Amino acid sequence: FSPDVAAVATSLAMELGRPVSRPALAAALIGELDRLYTALKAGDLAEYLVEYRRDCVNLGKTVQLLSHTGRETVTAVDVDPEFGLMYRDISQFTDQEIPKAVYYIQNITRQINGELTQKRKRSGHSGALDFRRTIRKGLETGGKFYRLAYKKRRERRKQLVVLCDVSASMIQFSEFALRFIQSLNQASDSSRIFLFSEELYEADAFHLQNMDLFREYVRSSGLYGRGTSLGGALHRLNEMKPPVFSQSTMLLILSDAKTVDEALTIHELTRARQKAGRIFLLNPIPEGKWKYIRSIQTLLPYCDMISCSTLEDLGRACRKLVFM
Repeated sequence: FSPDVAAVATSLAMELGRPVSRPALAAALIGELDRLYTALKAGDLAEYLVEYRRDCVNLGKTVQLLSHTGRETVTAVDVDPEFGLMYRDISQFTDQEIPKAVYYIQNITRQINGELTQKRKRSGHSGALDFRRTIRKGLETGGKFYRLAYKKRRERRKQLVVLCDVSASMIQFSEFALRFIQSLNQASDSSRIFLFSEELYEADAFHLQNMDLFREYVRSSGLYGRGTSLGGALHRLNEMKPPVFSQSTMLLILSDAKTVDEALTIHELTRARQKAGRIFLLNPIPEGKWKYIRSIQTLLPYCDMISCSTLEDLGRACRKLVFM
C-alpha cells in the first residue's frame, strides 16, 4: 500500500492469512446481492435494517445533507425504515411500498391545499368599494358610513387538462402523478383527464375517484400494453369540438417523451401552445439522463419539462404549478 494509507489499509488475504479466490469471492457477493434483492422485492428488510444500523458510521454524527436546494448541516439520527421512499425512483416501488407512498402523497397534498387556502385568505379585497354593501352597513348604524365594504378579489383558478400516458412503462408513474393532481382540490376550477397510448380516451371522473382501482380501469379501456403516440393524442385534443384549450387552460402532460412520431408531436405541441395558456411535461426520467435521449432533446424547446422521478420531485413540481 502507498504510505498515505498503509497505516489503515488491509485486504482479505492479510486478514485471513491466506490467499482468496477471486471467482469464489465474486460468486459470494453476487449470491448475497441476490438474497438482498429478493428481500427488497418482498419488503422483508428487518434483518438488513438491523445490520445497517449496527454498521452505519454516520448515526449520531453531524453530516452534510445535499439536495436540490443546496447544502445543509444536520445530525444523522436514524436510518429510514423505508430506505428513502420519498427519494427513490417511483418505477422501483414494490407493491408493499405503494400504501406508504400513497400516505406520503396525502400528507404533501394536504399541506399544499392548506397553503393555498391561507394564501387566498391573505389576498384580501380587490380595493374596489362595494357601494351596495357599504350603504347597507351604514343604515344598520343610523346612516354613519364608517364601515366600508369592499368587493372581494375574484379568484382566477386554472382550467386543467391532463394528458396521461398509460403505456406499460408509464402506468406506475402516471398513477402516482394523478394521485397528486386529484388531491389538489384547491388548485383548479375544473379538470379533464385524458388517457393515451396509441389511442386517446377521456377518463370518467367517477372511476378516478378511487385511484386504488386505476390500473384495472386502464386495462378495461383497452389502452394498456400498447405503444405510445404522444403526437396522435395531441392531434385528437387539438381537433376536438368544442375546443378543449383556451388561454386559461394549463395542459399537463405525463410522459417520458418517448413517442413513435417525433415530427407529428412537435407539430401538435406547437398547435397546442397557440391555444393553451401553458404546457408542462412531467417526465419520470431523471434530468441527468435527458441528454442521452433524443426524443427528450427534441421536445424540450416546445414545452416546460420537469423531472419527476421521485415523490419528492412530484410534490415540488405540483407546488410550483399550483402557486404560479
